[in-house]
Amino acid sequence: MASAHDAETRAQMAGPGVRAFFRITDAWRLTDPQRLALLGHSIVRSTLLTWKEQPPRTLSVDQIQRLSYVLGIYEGLERVFRRAPDMALRWLQSARAEHPFNGKSALEYILDGGLLELAAVRQYVDHVNGGPPSREDYPAPAREA
Repeated sequence: MASAHDAETRAQMAGPGVRAFFRITDAWRLTDPQRLALLGHSIVRSTLLTWKEQPPRTLSVDQIQRLSYVLGIYEGLERVFRRAPDMALRWLQSARAEHPFNGKSALEYILDGGLLELAAVRQYVDHVNGGPPSREDYPAPAREA
């Protein structure tokens, strides 16, 4: 099983993970400072701008974890709001009374927080979905004859 602590795995995930991160944060209409907040300010703005054109060769364990949470939150919201994708963005941006948000939007909560807040939102979204997706949720790709 792949581990974020394995350098080869981090290198393999860097390009696809960063490209997905930008697609998701574009869909969420985030600014570069907000993207940096999601990445934990582990990089500077000039590096972020470089990543838009050329993803890095590898990522740190912290960056992989953050990307994983962002991807999981996005995927979970897509599963909940499959028939109304605009609702996923609205859910993310709307103030929420329930724990852990306590009046903040989920987006505000993760931007103001850190890795633990990303994990909490991912856990919340997974709970709403009845758990994280399993491999059975995804059909196997067709094989060429």
